[in-house]
Amino acid sequence: MYEHFLLNLSLLAIFTFVGIQLLIHPYVKNISSKASAILIGLYMGISGIILYKLGITTSEGSILSLRSIAILVAIHFGGASAGVISLITMSIPDMWSLSTWLRAVLVLGTIGASGYIITRKYSCFKRRWLWMSGSTLAIFILSGGLDRTDEMVNFNTSIPYLITAWLGVLFIGFLIRYLHRATEVQEQLKETRDELTNTMRLHNGITFKIIKQDTHYVYKMISGKLLSRLVETLGGGEISDYEPGLKVFSLLPSASGAKFRGHIDSVWNGGMSTGYETRVGKFDLWVTLQPILEDEAVTSIIGTIIDISEQKAAERRIHESEERYLSLAENPQDFILELDRSGSILFANSYFCNMARKDQREVVGRPLFELGMKMNESQWRKNWIEIAATGRKTGFETTIIMADGVTREYYVILSDIQGTSEVEGYMICSMHEITDLKQADQESRAKSRFLARVSHEIRTPLNGIIGLAQLMKHTELSDIQQDYMHKITSSSHLLLGIINDILDLSKIEAGKLNMEQVEFDIDELVYDLTNTLSVLKGFKQVEVVVETDTHLPARLLGDPLRLKQILMNLCSNAIKFTEQGYVHLYVQQLQQTRQMISIRFTVEDTGIGMTGEQLRMLYEPFWQAEYDSGGKQSGTGLGLPIVKELVSLLGGELRASSQIGIGSRFQFEIDMPIPESEDRTWELEAPDGRFRVHIVEDDRLHRDVIARTLESFGCRVTTSQTWDHLYQFVDRASRVSEYMDCIVVDMEMDDMYGEHTWTRLMELCNRKGIAVIALASAYAREEIMQMMGGQLPNALLSKPTSRLELYQTLKRIVVHNGHASTIALQSSSREAAVSTEQDHAASQPSILLVEDNEINQQVAVELLRLFGYEVTVANHGLEALERLNEQRFDLILMDMYMPILNGYETTKRIRASAEHSDIPIIALTANAMQSDHKSYYEIGINDIMLKPLDAEMLRKCVNHWMPSPHIRHVSRRPEERALYEAIRETIVGVDLDQMLKRLEGKVSIALHILHLFKKEYTDFAERLTHLLGNGEYRDAAREVHTLIGVAKNMSAHRLAVAAIQLEAVVIDNPTAYFGALETASAEIAVIIQSLPDPSLLEMNRK
Repeated sequence: MYEHFLLNLSLLAIFTFVGIQLLIHPYVKNISSKASAILIGLYMGISGIILYKLGITTSEGSILSLRSIAILVAIHFGGASAGVISLITMSIPDMWSLSTWLRAVLVLGTIGASGYIITRKYSCFKRRWLWMSGSTLAIFILSGGLDRTDEMVNFNTSIPYLITAWLGVLFIGFLIRYLHRATEVQEQLKETRDELTNTMRLHNGITFKIIKQDTHYVYKMISGKLLSRLVETLGGGEISDYEPGLKVFSLLPSASGAKFRGHIDSVWNGGMSTGYETRVGKFDLWVTLQPILEDEAVTSIIGTIIDISEQKAAERRIHESEERYLSLAENPQDFILELDRSGSILFANSYFCNMARKDQREVVGRPLFELGMKMNESQWRKNWIEIAATGRKTGFETTIIMADGVTREYYVILSDIQGTSEVEGYMICSMHEITDLKQADQESRAKSRFLARVSHEIRTPLNGIIGLAQLMKHTELSDIQQDYMHKITSSSHLLLGIINDILDLSKIEAGKLNMEQVEFDIDELVYDLTNTLSVLKGFKQVEVVVETDTHLPARLLGDPLRLKQILMNLCSNAIKFTEQGYVHLYVQQLQQTRQMISIRFTVEDTGIGMTGEQLRMLYEPFWQAEYDSGGKQSGTGLGLPIVKELVSLLGGELRASSQIGIGSRFQFEIDMPIPESEDRTWELEAPDGRFRVHIVEDDRLHRDVIARTLESFGCRVTTSQTWDHLYQFVDRASRVSEYMDCIVVDMEMDDMYGEHTWTRLMELCNRKGIAVIALASAYAREEIMQMMGGQLPNALLSKPTSRLELYQTLKRIVVHNGHASTIALQSSSREAAVSTEQDHAASQPSILLVEDNEINQQVAVELLRLFGYEVTVANHGLEALERLNEQRFDLILMDMYMPILNGYETTKRIRASAEHSDIPIIALTANAMQSDHKSYYEIGINDIMLKPLDAEMLRKCVNHWMPSPHIRHVSRRPEERALYEAIRETIVGVDLDQMLKRLEGKVSIALHILHLFKKEYTDFAERLTHLLGNGEYRDAAREVHTLIGVAKNMSAHRLAVAAIQLEAVVIDNPTAYFGALETASAEIAVIIQSLPDPSLLEMNRK
């Protein structure tokens, strides 16, 4: 009987072992927990059936088996689900007898349930299986002790069975524990082996183990990241070729293999570790070999190989650097010295020794100043002290009288070499002779002075020619005389351009043309450029299109003046040689980082083009292409050579491509730093969603560029090619209830039939509340304005337009709900200038002209009187000082080159006088040298006018600097004049004279307006702060815009400027309004606090 029980127990152990192996199989590990429970339940259920079939049949017919233990094993590994499945599976053989099946299910189910409860309660493995063995024994005893089919068997049979079942549970529990531990140890060993393998595989070098088989050395193991790189060097074998068992020397080059074998033999036979350096292919390697000893005999060798190529390269670089230093130290052009802290020589190159007429042994150890050469000792010692204190390199120029008595100039560079605890610090001194360079510099300065003088001498008579020609235009001339005057003026300006080009070219050749690094706005530069291009285009039927990229930064660092000169030259050339089609300027962003941007500038035209030979000669100074059509060869041929050099100085390269009859393209890229500034946003935030704009333009390129620009603002854009298409579009949009916010229309299209077409458009737009932006060329502007009559658009822009101009125009339309701001937006500066000129003319301010040339005197006096100024002439500086002592002048025009006392000294004396220190002084000079201009500003010159004087430029410059005029237009009524005399000295911040001129001299009305202003705007800051604080930005912008109009009507110029700046802040960045509001509020306070008592007004009324 016992042998049967032991057989059952052995079978159960086998089933359990196999089951655990099944559980740790990767396939079973990867299946779901439900599938795993089913698999375990079925497996242990089948195991239970086998145990049941091999059980002992007693004399009473009962079958004694250990299948109940299989249920506990199933619950242990698979939980309750596995236990239930195994119970169902085991009970299948008992189904033939209902009573037997019920008893089996009851007993086995009770054992399974108790096992599940114990499993849930006890996590400790020993406790779990001790409790399960005890519970199983207890259940058997309580259920009658047997799993049987009829009556209870006798105790001779049941007791051994119960003991066997109890011991069986304990045995299986401890077997499972053992198998678990064995599995964990295997997994730990595998993990350790994998970690070791990965560590070796990821090692930057190579790790290997060598054993000896017969007389051959073979790799037991080899791995490392360097292995794959060595494979390529060794002939391109696969890494798998280097697996264990490979002969050590089979794949090495013969020389390296022989060296490797010799070291391995030495280690194997001698039992001592070793290391050596070798080179295999392109690698410098360090190999270490360590023997493994057993019973004092070498059984294997552990080795490592590391790549020391970088270290060896660094050593070679250090060696080369030392060689270069020695080579430089013996440079026959420079003195190279090493000096200690006291100035004694530690080393001197042979060139220095030769110039000092000493042997090197005589020089070393002696002070520098005791070698027979005369030096500025105090200058040297000062620089020694400085570099010893700061540790920084320093440079200075010095003069040395050599041993042969020759005086030479040197540029000295001193570098401090810090010492260590073992080595004292020292200085390295290099001296480069600059005697010839200084002489060349003096010659260059002499050449610059000569050019300045020649420029002055040419510009002085040229000033007379141009000035007199301009004056002649204001006299009554016949048509032929007018033609002569026009040709004289054109030829004079052409000559002036030649002089400027020659000056620029001479500066470039002398290397004196320096590029500035200042902050500027690329969009503002392009905007200024479009204003000039609109004039250059003239009456040509050519579309000039300017396009800038959306993502250009708000601010850049560079030279805006030279960049504008480059673009102006390229565009003017393109316009000059293009009769039909277009000229397209495109400013494109290429790459951008946080500190730098690369920008491409392209000027493309559909002009006459050039041949390959003409392209090759393009940058030759004074060269011009010849064309069959004639009439194209104006200018000097210096423009493009100068532009090419300017582009080069900016860090770019000018490229040109062209085809005869098709056109030309000029292109260059430059990199510019990006200063720290706020990013610009081009988004238009319309109150009802995307701003809807319809473009009416017949030129495809111009239409596409405007569309792209507006789309970058966030606008929804539609287009038409003719006025007729526009009306069709509007009708169609009305039928589908689609609205437009704005129409951008070209006024010079073929189907624009004048007043009728314009009136029809304006009636349509006024009825539907659509804003209108009209586009026209500069020369057609006045005619178009006359045609418009009283029906003005929201804006009239001159072609070509720029991104900035379009954005500012649309933004104002959005902010002001599309209400017509009229064309004052684009022409306000011009009108203000005209208004100012009229004011100045009316008040007859006085100007002192200091000029020695009689013709230049006549030109300047006639022009200034034509502008409405009183002019007094002084022939030189001393006479000017006398005139200033006799009379107060509003402005001085000062020629800088005069006899007796020149303009430079005269200006210094005027600025030294407290009485005249505030009078604006404008320098008149034919000197175009920037260095001289800088010195003019330093002594107090306010502005510079270059001769020959241009009438328009002179007028603008004088008007800009002219102080407010004195009153000339107050009403002749005695009471008005008395009131004026009472308030003229008290009111501050308002140009009272200009205001009175608008009011026909009515002082009482002016005073009434000012007191209304006080009543209305005392709490302006509080009102605006409230609006902005509540997010009512549109109302706030409208409030500020109203203030601008009020300030202009009152001639409160400073307040108007402050209000305009405040409006820009409120529109663009309303959260940053405080500073601008504070400025505007201060101007309001100044005006209000200066107003006289209202009783003055009442007295005047009485």
